[in-house]
Amino acid sequence: MDRPPQPTAVSSPSAVNLAALTQTFKRSGEPLLRFADVESEILAVLETDPAAWSPTALKSETLVYLIRWLWRCNDQKNIGRLIECLGKRIAQIARDFASGFPPNIAEEFAIEIAEEVNLLIFTSTPSRQSEILEIVFRRAIERRAINKRSKLKERLKHECSESRIQAKDIGEDNDGVIASHSDGKPDPGEIALLAEAQRLRPEQVRKALAAISNPLHREAVILHHLQGWQISSTEIAKPTLSTHFKKSPRQIQNWLKGAMMQMRTALGESI
Repeated sequence: MDRPPQPTAVSSPSAVNLAALTQTFKRSGEPLLRFADVESEILAVLETDPAAWSPTALKSETLVYLIRWLWRCNDQKNIGRLIECLGKRIAQIARDFASGFPPNIAEEFAIEIAEEVNLLIFTSTPSRQSEILEIVFRRAIERRAINKRSKLKERLKHECSESRIQAKDIGEDNDGVIASHSDGKPDPGEIALLAEAQRLRPEQVRKALAAISNPLHREAVILHHLQGWQISSTEIAKPTLSTHFKKSPRQIQNWLKGAMMQMRTALGESI
């Protein structure tokens, strides 16, 4: 990433109290430095009680620093408000670059960017991409959105072409990678729990799961309905079906919908 414009190459005198950035600009080799007004805002905020912080009134670069500071302090009580505020800003920037996509794709686009930025914010190993968020946050998100928009357009074209080929060849969803995954069969304990949750007999659950033709879809049903995995999430610590299977949230939703239809057919709509 090229060096963003800065009013000065000298950090503010009080910045010695802040965690220093460790990376350099790619071309010049000069160290990354926060803007003086960002550092002043961070220092002023840190002198107050975190419970009194007003995230909406703070710069995004300041929020990134404070979230990392609270994370290091293991302050789960106050970090949530800051993450929520920053997440809304990320989503708004992302949506500006998702114009022209269907609403569900635009939402997926925003969620994926938020997940990527969360990974950068909570990384244990600083990088230029993670530290640039404390310097020019909006520009960093915009560049990410521009790159992702181009890749998304190509992916949608590929998925469209692939779905046409699959429809002609087999007439149903087949990912072509089933052999490289487990068959997604639940153990007896999982069957018992799923039976209890659905108010069914264990043999009914076995019959319903066996009716799911795609092992990956069966595994997704078990993870989603039994273990409570979300399809996607902006929270970095939560495992999601989308990241587990490396598929878009929209495709995972189609998996689950198709699997439930097969299960209901097998049980005569009793599930």
